[in-house]
Amino acid sequence: MKIYSIHFSKTASEDLRKIIFYIENNLNFYTVANSIYFNIKNKIDAIAMNPYGYIKILLLKNKHVIRKATIKKYIIFFEICEKDKVVKIVRIIHGKRNWKKLF
Repeated sequence: MKIYSIHFSKTASEDLRKIIFYIENNLNFYTVANSIYFNIKNKIDAIAMNPYGYIKILLLKNKHVIRKATIKKYIIFFEICEKDKVVKIVRIIHGKRNWKKLF
């Protein structure tokens, strides 16, 4: 099985930074923030091993297909570029957000 390379969009990198910052600074849970970071990182590593094993979503605005993976309270949205064997992480958001408005 081919392992795909992982690339983060600027927005996804910012999403992850904001999640960790909020938990560390607003909730004062450094160990929880660290745990969430590693859980998300491990999920992304799993996505790289089998990106087609996750739910496919058709975005109606532009007829574009992305996929999503969940990890605890968070959703990771990503695209697959089969030609380059790359998974692009598009967004990482809290599951309670209305993600349909983001796309």
